[in-house]
Amino acid sequence: MRRIKIGKEESRKRFWAIVFLVLLTLSTVGYAIVNSFGGSGGSSSDSGDFSLEGNYWTILIGSQKYYFSYLPSDLENVSISGEFGLGDYYDVPLYFTDENQGSIEILNNLGRYILRAQEACISEEDCDGDLPVKDCAVDNVVIFSDGDGSVRSDAKCVYLSGDSVKGADKFLYEVLKIK
Repeated sequence: MRRIKIGKEESRKRFWAIVFLVLLTLSTVGYAIVNSFGGSGGSSSDSGDFSLEGNYWTILIGSQKYYFSYLPSDLENVSISGEFGLGDYYDVPLYFTDENQGSIEILNNLGRYILRAQEACISEEDCDGDLPVKDCAVDNVVIFSDGDGSVRSDAKCVYLSGDSVKGADKFLYEVLKIK
C-alpha cells in the first residue's frame, strides 16, 4: 500500500516537472520568434537602419551610434533652413541658451565631437546670473524659443523653435546628414 502511494507521488512530481519544462521551452521559443519578426521595432532611412532601444531610436553610422527621440519621418512638419555640418561643431565650444531635453539630445549625439558645452546668453538684457554673453558672429550657440516648429541658422547660431526635442532631432539629422 505504501509502495503504491509513493509511486503515485513520484508520478505526480514527474508530471509537473514535464509540464514546467514544456512551458519553459515554449516561452523561450515564443520570445525568439517574436523578436525575429521585428518585435523590437525598426525603420529604415537612406543613411541606415533605425532600431528601437528603450525610448530611443538608434542608428549606427560607421562605428558611432546615435540616439534620437523621433524618426526623420516624424519630423516632416518641422521646417529647416540653413546649412549645417558636423565640421562646424568639431572641437569648438557649443553654447546653449537653455538647458532642456533638446539640449540634452544634442549633447548625447554631438558631445563626442565638441570641445565643451556651456549655458550662455545672447544678450545682456536677457541674461540671468553670471552666464557669459555670446555673439552669433563668433560662437556656436543653440537658441531655444517658443514658436512654430522650425530650425534655422543665422551666422553661427541655430534657432530651434517649438518642441525642443523635435527641433533638436531635426537639427541633428541635418548635421549628421541622415535623411
